[in-house]
Amino acid sequence: MHASWPYQDELIALTKHFTNVYADLCWAWSMAPRTTAEFVRHYLHAAPANKLFAFGGDTSWPVMSVGYALQARKWIACALEAEICEGRLDEKHALEFARMIMHDNQYAFFDIEGRREALKAVATAGSPFLEEREPPLP
Repeated sequence: MHASWPYQDELIALTKHFTNVYADLCWAWSMAPRTTAEFVRHYLHAAPANKLFAFGGDTSWPVMSVGYALQARKWIACALEAEICEGRLDEKHALEFARMIMHDNQYAFFDIEGRREALKAVATAGSPFLEEREPPLP
């Protein structure tokens, strides 16, 4: 979480070498945005792209999650633009990487489709957990 700030290099090594370790940037963009952008650049060249989660709104105020998401997008764009300008990445792959880390990786990791199908199956087949019960007495 939070890119393991200030131990970002160690997190890259762990995600590279251990199948059960993922890098979740969460609130790192608010803690140290430039450092987190550099982390993304380093990560891109060292560890599997499908193991990076670029954002998570760990705040109790929904409006702040929107602000943090905008901040993350801005700094991700800066990081990827620098990679493009230096000739290390083309625009097509930068957009693909951004989509992966902002959406696809989390969607796959948490098996959203599988969970939806399981919930639909339970709802259509009936479940003792979904049966109607007597309302509690006042």
